[in-house]
Amino acid sequence: RAAWTTVRNLSRLFRYETGTPVLAYLHRIRLAIAREGLATTSLSVDRVAEGAGFTSADQLRRVWRRHADGSPKEGRHSMPSA
Repeated sequence: RAAWTTVRNLSRLFRYETGTPVLAYLHRIRLAIAREGLATTSLSVDRVAEGAGFTSADQLRRVWRRHADGSPKEGRHSMPSA
């Protein structure tokens, strides 16, 4: 309530201004962080998912499948080495 509006109205305003639902926006940001973590570290997918803000590696895998081909593990192997 700090914004003096409801969550629903704030969500509608966010979508109106950005053209993207809040959750889709968060998923894009978290995926970018996960991709970076996979490309630049040897951390496990579980640790990368946690560091990117996903609740679990399973959630990362589900979101990854929706927005990219394959899995995070396969994605790591297809990225150029840092």
